[in-house]
Amino acid sequence: DVVVKNILFSEPYSFEEQEKLIDKAVKLADGNAEVGLIVIDSITMHYRLTMRDETRRDERYGLTRQIAKLLRASRVRGIPVVVTSQVYTDIDTGLYMPLGGHMLSHNAKTIVRLERTGVSTRAAVLMKHRHLEEGAHAAFRITAHGLED
Repeated sequence: DVVVKNILFSEPYSFEEQEKLIDKAVKLADGNAEVGLIVIDSITMHYRLTMRDETRRDERYGLTRQIAKLLRASRVRGIPVVVTSQVYTDIDTGLYMPLGGHMLSHNAKTIVRLERTGVSTRAAVLMKHRHLEEGAHAAFRITAHGLED
């Protein structure tokens, strides 16, 4: 498949390796006009592990560095960057919050929350956008053919 041949996949096995792969993706984008999108899924997977260990406090700042590098690539090259994050429920408010907190929310131009609405149905809800109304949503189904209305 032509599309798959033009996709570079990487899977970090640690937070440190994730930062190196982000550096590599940004450098690749800087030197290649054909790079049209950077996707990180999930940027907080390894970050969650560093939160439990007080001796790894410096690594927590690594998430901020990684986001800053991705923002720079997006702004300088005009490349869209899509980042997913794990979430948790704030027990005081009952709201879903991104792991990584305010820093992720503050730096995101657009935030879309994906909700499970049935066995194979989902809704995408617009939580933050510069020009579109928050709360707008779109329903879709996951099928053997991909995503469908």
